[in-house]
Amino acid sequence: MKKVLLTFSENGKQLLHCSPEAKGSVEIPENVEAIAFRAFEDCNRITSIVFPPHLKEIRRRAFSGCSSLTDLQIPSSVREIGEYAFNGCTNLQNIQLDCKISGIERFLFYNCKSLSHIELPSMVKFIGRRAFYGCQSLREITIPQKTYKIGREAFCQCTKLEKIQLNEGLREIGVNVFNGCSQLKELQIPSSVEVNRSPAIEAIVQKPHQQSKIEQLVKRIKSALSV
Repeated sequence: MKKVLLTFSENGKQLLHCSPEAKGSVEIPENVEAIAFRAFEDCNRITSIVFPPHLKEIRRRAFSGCSSLTDLQIPSSVREIGEYAFNGCTNLQNIQLDCKISGIERFLFYNCKSLSHIELPSMVKFIGRRAFYGCQSLREITIPQKTYKIGREAFCQCTKLEKIQLNEGLREIGVNVFNGCSQLKELQIPSSVEVNRSPAIEAIVQKPHQQSKIEQLVKRIKSALSV
Protein backbone atom coordinates (compact mmCIF):
# COMPACT_ATOMS: atom_id res chain seq x y z
CA MET A 1 0.00 0.00 0.00
CA LYS A 2 1.37 3.42 -1.00
CA LYS A 3 2.06 5.76 1.88
CA VAL A 4 0.20 9.07 1.95
CA LEU A 5 2.86 11.78 2.20
CA LEU A 6 0.63 14.85 1.87
CA THR A 7 -2.57 15.57 3.81
CA PHE A 8 -5.18 18.07 2.65
CA SER A 9 -8.30 19.80 3.93
CA GLU A 10 -11.66 18.34 2.93
CA ASN A 11 -12.06 20.68 -0.03
CA GLY A 12 -8.45 20.11 -1.10
CA LYS A 13 -7.55 23.81 -1.06
CA GLN A 14 -5.30 23.68 1.98
CA LEU A 15 -2.22 21.51 2.36
CA LEU A 16 -2.22 20.55 6.05
CA HIS A 17 0.78 18.30 6.53
CA CYS A 18 3.69 16.62 4.82
CA SER A 19 5.17 13.42 6.17
CA PRO A 20 8.81 13.71 7.33
CA GLU A 21 9.46 10.65 5.15
CA ALA A 22 9.04 12.79 2.02
CA LYS A 23 12.25 13.36 0.12
CA GLY A 24 13.55 14.87 -3.11
CA SER A 25 11.20 17.11 -5.06
CA VAL A 26 7.61 17.61 -3.90
CA GLU A 27 4.97 18.90 -6.30
CA ILE A 28 1.96 20.55 -4.68
CA PRO A 29 -1.36 19.98 -6.52
CA GLU A 30 -2.72 22.82 -8.62
CA ASN A 31 -5.91 23.35 -6.59
CA VAL A 32 -4.05 24.15 -3.34
CA GLU A 33 -4.41 27.79 -2.25
CA ALA A 34 -2.83 27.71 1.21
CA ILE A 35 0.01 25.87 2.94
CA ALA A 36 -0.86 25.42 6.59
CA PHE A 37 1.00 26.27 9.80
CA ARG A 38 4.01 23.93 10.15
CA ALA A 39 2.90 21.86 7.15
CA PHE A 40 6.47 20.99 6.06
CA GLU A 41 8.30 21.76 9.29
CA ASP A 42 11.52 19.71 9.68
CA CYS A 43 10.98 17.80 6.43
CA ASN A 44 14.73 17.83 6.07
CA ARG A 45 15.00 15.43 3.11
CA ILE A 46 13.02 17.59 0.68
CA THR A 47 15.30 19.33 -1.81
CA SER A 48 12.78 21.30 -3.88
CA ILE A 49 9.13 22.36 -3.95
CA VAL A 50 6.98 22.93 -7.02
CA PHE A 51 4.30 25.42 -6.00
CA PRO A 52 0.85 25.55 -7.65
CA PRO A 53 0.06 28.59 -9.84
CA HIS A 54 -2.87 29.81 -7.72
CA LEU A 55 -1.27 29.56 -4.28
CA LYS A 56 -2.29 32.53 -2.10
CA GLU A 57 -0.81 31.95 1.33
CA ILE A 58 2.20 30.32 2.99
CA ARG A 59 1.49 30.30 6.72
CA ARG A 60 3.75 30.52 9.77
CA ARG A 61 6.61 28.04 10.02
CA ALA A 62 5.37 26.26 6.89
CA PHE A 63 8.89 25.26 5.80
CA SER A 64 10.81 25.89 9.01
CA GLY A 65 13.77 23.54 9.39
CA CYS A 66 13.68 22.21 5.81
CA SER A 67 17.45 22.07 5.80
CA SER A 68 17.87 20.40 2.39
CA LEU A 69 15.93 22.95 0.33
CA THR A 70 18.28 24.77 -2.05
CA ASP A 71 16.17 26.91 -4.40
CA LEU A 72 12.60 28.18 -4.31
CA GLN A 73 10.40 30.14 -6.68
CA ILE A 74 7.35 31.69 -5.04
CA PRO A 75 4.53 32.24 -7.57
CA SER A 76 3.09 35.68 -8.28
CA SER A 77 -0.29 34.64 -6.85
CA VAL A 78 1.06 34.57 -3.25
CA ARG A 79 -0.14 37.50 -1.11
CA GLU A 80 1.06 36.45 2.33
CA ILE A 81 4.06 34.60 3.77
CA GLY A 82 3.90 34.11 7.54
CA GLU A 83 6.65 34.65 10.07
CA TYR A 84 9.30 31.95 10.49
CA ALA A 85 8.13 30.38 7.20
CA PHE A 86 11.68 29.56 6.03
CA ASN A 87 13.45 29.79 9.36
CA GLY A 88 16.40 27.39 9.55
CA CYS A 89 16.48 26.43 5.87
CA THR A 90 20.24 26.30 6.15
CA ASN A 91 20.97 25.17 2.58
CA LEU A 92 18.59 27.57 0.85
CA GLN A 93 20.77 29.48 -1.61
CA ASN A 94 18.32 31.36 -3.79
CA ILE A 95 14.67 32.33 -3.49
CA GLN A 96 12.66 34.17 -6.12
CA LEU A 97 9.89 36.18 -4.53
CA ASP A 98 7.85 36.90 -7.64
CA CYS A 99 4.87 37.76 -5.46
CA LYS A 100 3.01 40.75 -4.04
CA ILE A 101 3.56 40.38 -0.30
CA SER A 102 3.40 43.63 1.67
CA GLY A 103 6.11 42.78 4.18
CA ILE A 104 8.98 40.50 5.15
CA GLU A 105 7.71 39.07 8.41
CA ARG A 106 9.90 38.61 11.47
CA PHE A 107 12.32 35.66 11.48
CA LEU A 108 11.25 34.82 7.90
CA PHE A 109 14.76 33.86 6.73
CA TYR A 110 16.35 33.49 10.16
CA ASN A 111 19.54 31.43 10.05
CA CYS A 112 19.33 30.75 6.29
CA LYS A 113 23.11 30.49 6.27
CA SER A 114 23.49 29.72 2.56
CA LEU A 115 21.15 32.39 1.19
CA SER A 116 23.28 34.38 -1.24
CA HIS A 117 20.74 36.12 -3.45
CA ILE A 118 17.29 37.60 -2.95
CA GLU A 119 15.33 40.38 -4.62
CA LEU A 120 12.60 41.82 -2.45
CA PRO A 121 9.19 42.49 -4.04
CA SER A 122 8.49 46.13 -4.85
CA MET A 123 5.37 46.17 -2.62
CA VAL A 124 7.27 45.38 0.60
CA LYS A 125 6.53 48.07 3.21
CA PHE A 126 8.39 46.65 6.21
CA ILE A 127 11.13 44.19 7.11
CA GLY A 128 10.45 42.51 10.44
CA ARG A 129 12.61 41.75 13.43
CA ARG A 130 15.51 39.37 12.69
CA ALA A 131 14.09 38.68 9.23
CA PHE A 132 17.56 37.97 7.78
CA TYR A 133 19.43 37.28 11.01
CA GLY A 134 22.40 34.98 10.43
CA CYS A 135 22.20 34.96 6.61
CA GLN A 136 25.94 34.53 6.47
CA SER A 137 26.23 34.21 2.67
CA LEU A 138 24.21 37.30 1.73
CA ARG A 139 26.51 39.89 0.13
CA GLU A 140 24.18 42.56 -1.24
CA ILE A 141 20.54 43.59 -0.95
CA THR A 142 18.39 46.47 -2.15
CA ILE A 143 15.53 47.76 -0.01
CA PRO A 144 12.38 48.51 -2.08
CA GLN A 145 11.18 52.08 -2.56
CA LYS A 146 7.98 51.54 -0.55
CA THR A 147 9.72 50.19 2.57
CA TYR A 148 9.30 52.54 5.54
CA LYS A 149 10.61 50.38 8.39
CA ILE A 150 13.44 47.92 9.06
CA GLY A 151 12.94 46.09 12.35
CA ARG A 152 15.51 45.47 15.04
CA GLU A 153 18.37 43.08 14.25
CA ALA A 154 16.92 42.50 10.76
CA PHE A 155 20.35 41.93 9.19
CA CYS A 156 22.28 41.08 12.34
CA GLN A 157 25.16 38.60 11.85
CA CYS A 158 25.06 38.81 8.06
CA THR A 159 28.82 38.45 8.17
CA LYS A 160 29.45 38.70 4.41
CA LEU A 161 27.09 41.59 3.71
CA GLU A 162 29.09 44.23 1.84
CA LYS A 163 26.44 46.54 0.45
CA ILE A 164 22.85 47.45 1.27
CA GLN A 165 20.96 50.03 -0.73
CA LEU A 166 18.53 51.90 1.51
CA ASN A 167 15.60 53.70 -0.08
CA GLU A 168 14.61 57.35 0.19
CA GLY A 169 11.36 57.21 2.13
CA LEU A 170 12.68 54.85 4.78
CA ARG A 171 11.63 56.30 8.15
CA GLU A 172 12.61 53.84 10.84
CA ILE A 173 15.71 51.74 11.45
CA GLY A 174 15.54 49.46 14.48
CA VAL A 175 18.18 48.76 17.10
CA ASN A 176 21.22 46.68 16.13
CA VAL A 177 20.07 46.23 12.54
CA PHE A 178 23.59 45.64 11.22
CA ASN A 179 25.34 44.21 14.28
CA GLY A 180 28.05 41.76 13.27
CA CYS A 181 28.10 42.90 9.62
CA SER A 182 31.89 43.19 9.68
CA GLN A 183 32.26 43.29 5.88
CA LEU A 184 29.82 46.15 5.33
CA LYS A 185 31.61 48.60 3.03
CA GLU A 186 28.89 50.95 1.88
CA LEU A 187 25.91 52.37 3.76
CA GLN A 188 24.11 55.58 2.97
CA ILE A 189 21.36 56.64 5.35
CA PRO A 190 18.51 58.46 3.53
CA SER A 191 17.47 61.90 4.77
CA SER A 192 13.95 60.55 5.33
CA VAL A 193 15.06 58.48 8.35
CA GLU A 194 13.57 59.88 11.57
CA VAL A 195 16.05 59.96 14.45
CA ASN A 196 13.37 59.55 17.10
CA ARG A 197 12.17 56.38 15.35
CA SER A 198 15.68 54.98 15.04
CA PRO A 199 17.04 54.52 18.58
CA ALA A 200 20.63 53.66 19.41
CA ILE A 201 22.10 54.72 16.08
CA GLU A 202 25.52 53.89 17.49
CA ALA A 203 24.45 50.24 17.59
CA ILE A 204 23.36 49.99 13.96
CA VAL A 205 26.85 48.72 13.23
CA GLN A 206 28.56 46.96 16.10
CA LYS A 207 32.08 48.31 16.25
CA PRO A 208 34.68 45.52 16.35
CA HIS A 209 37.87 46.32 18.29
CA GLN A 210 40.43 48.32 16.31
CA GLN A 211 38.38 48.43 13.09
CA SER A 212 38.65 52.09 12.16
CA LYS A 213 36.60 51.75 8.98
CA ILE A 214 33.56 50.73 11.02
CA GLU A 215 34.13 53.60 13.42
CA GLN A 216 34.20 56.01 10.50
CA LEU A 217 31.03 54.44 9.11
CA VAL A 218 29.21 55.06 12.39
CA LYS A 219 30.32 58.71 12.29
CA ARG A 220 28.92 59.09 8.78
CA ILE A 221 25.61 57.58 9.91
CA LYS A 222 25.40 60.09 12.76
CA SER A 223 26.23 62.93 10.45
CA ALA A 224 23.58 61.91 7.92
CA LEU A 225 20.91 61.66 10.59
CA SER A 226 21.72 65.01 12.14
CA VAL A 227 21.05 66.96 8.92
